Amino acid sequence: MKFNILITLLFTFLLSVPLKVIAQNNKDKTVVVHNQLINLNTAKQKEIESLPGIGKSKAAAIISYRNKNGQFKSIEDLVKVGGLGKTIITKLEGKIRF
Repeated sequence: MKFNILITLLFTFLLSVPLKVIAQNNKDKTVVVHNQLINLNTAKQKEIESLPGIGKSKAAAIISYRNKNGQFKSIEDLVKVGGLGKTIITKLEGKIRF
C-alpha cells in the first residue's frame, strides 16, 4: 500500500516538472516579444496595431502618413498623423523606434 502511494507521488512529481519547464519557457518567450521595439518606418499594420492605444484605423493612418510623407525621424513626427494625440504618443514612448 505504501509502495503504491510512493509510486503515485513519484509519477505525479515527474509529470509536473516538464509542465513547469514548458510554462517557464513560454513566459520567457512572451517577455522577449514585448521587449522588442517596433520600427514605425518598416512595420506592417498588424505590428502597429499591437501598440497601446493603436487600433486598425490609427495604424492605417500611420502607414498612410508614412507612405505620403516619407519616414518618421522622431516621435514628434507622430503629432502630424491624424488621430494621434499626445496621450497616445506618450504611451508609445519606449515601444517604438524609427
